[in-house]
Amino acid sequence: MSGSDDSVGALVTPSGGAAASAVRAVTAVAFAVMWIGGAATYVAGEAPPERLSWTPPVFLGLSAATLLAWLPAGQRAPVAAAGLIGWLAEALGVHTGFPFGSYSYGKALGPGALGVPLAMAAAWGVFAAYAVALASRLVGGRALAPGAALWLVAVDLVVDPPASSLLGFWVWREGGAYFGVPLANFAGWFVVGVAACWALVRCRWDAASDRSGAALSMGLALVVFFTAICLARGMLVPGVVGVVLCGAHGTIVRSRKAATGRQR
Repeated sequence: MSGSDDSVGALVTPSGGAAASAVRAVTAVAFAVMWIGGAATYVAGEAPPERLSWTPPVFLGLSAATLLAWLPAGQRAPVAAAGLIGWLAEALGVHTGFPFGSYSYGKALGPGALGVPLAMAAAWGVFAAYAVALASRLVGGRALAPGAALWLVAVDLVVDPPASSLLGFWVWREGGAYFGVPLANFAGWFVVGVAACWALVRCRWDAASDRSGAALSMGLALVVFFTAICLARGMLVPGVVGVVLCGAHGTIVRSRKAATGRQR
């Protein structure tokens, strides 16, 4: 990626001192290693061995740490705010069934509070930043948060089935029509997604300032991760949805890049 319009390939290093550059390099390499190891493990139909049971929450935490390390300093707080909103919604959800449905978390995602793993704040922050960064290439103004939330719902069509039924991250107590996921969950994702993405925008999140393309890169990496698991483990509908999303991501980014090039 060169600049904020080239977010399909490698990260472009933002400005900063030697220490900041080292942190960016370490987080990116660590995330890449865990991405490869995790994908290989889950695609093979296995769970991490007991001695590596810490890897799922660390993987999600690293996705957020990598994103934050590559963002300009002023753009980190909005991502944290979005992650907190998502996490609080999850806490409400596990205790009341609103807005997602009746579910609970297991131990796979590590420690947490109020019944929700802390890793979920990382996941919400990354996905919200990704959705806003991509949606901002198509819409703006009042349409941005709802547009980004629609993309989040589409992403959850890929993530939720394997995460709940194959990986054991959480369990839907009453099942549901979409690979065991209740349809109300996706309505909940839209509502919470609007709130999280609105918070990003209100906290002065500026996708254009993410010249490294970190938000787009990290979000796409997670979508590809879960898409690969779906396809390898026989969840063809979520897998195909993931393939379509990856293709749409590339089309949106390349179209914006071409338009920017013509304007120059």
